[in-house]
Amino acid sequence: MSPRVCTRDGCAASLEGRHPNCLFCSTRCKRGRSGPPPVCARCAGPLRAAHGNARYCSERCKRGSGAPSAVCGECLRAIPTDTHGSSRYCGSRCRLRHWRRTNPEKTRELASRHEASRRARQLGAFVEQVERSAVWERDGGMCHICKSPADPNDWHLDHVIPLAKGGLHSYANVAVSHPLCNLRKGVSAPSFTS
Repeated sequence: MSPRVCTRDGCAASLEGRHPNCLFCSTRCKRGRSGPPPVCARCAGPLRAAHGNARYCSERCKRGSGAPSAVCGECLRAIPTDTHGSSRYCGSRCRLRHWRRTNPEKTRELASRHEASRRARQLGAFVEQVERSAVWERDGGMCHICKSPADPNDWHLDHVIPLAKGGLHSYANVAVSHPLCNLRKGVSAPSFTS
């Protein structure tokens, strides 16, 4: 007995493991569609199944907001000519996502700076712009709690007098620490450090 195959012209996919009465390998073949999945006639983006026999992926493409002339460097979507200009990205979100992916050290520093400033403002403390790299250089990469070298890619900017105890977010009150040392210290009194 020969192996069962899809009865759609030009398909010949195996029907192994399917119901004995099944004649097609997929709904696509059953409905008479063949070839690559359908794409939007304007931007070449994918058409979802919910679009049925639609030619466009959205109302914007249907209205004709411009033919694609470039592809976003982050999400690979088509960039219409009316929004393209000289940009390599479809929008500010993709531009920011790409910058964060290509600059992990700066991203980490900015996130840490923002979080420390936010916590200090929330507690009503004095807030000074503190550069992590400047604190690392000043302390020579040494943990102020255990006095051993810290990993340059994994260290905390510790508030010597915790913000919760009235400490300031300034160069005078921050120091390099190992994550474990800092977390172990918590909001304890500054006498914990020697």
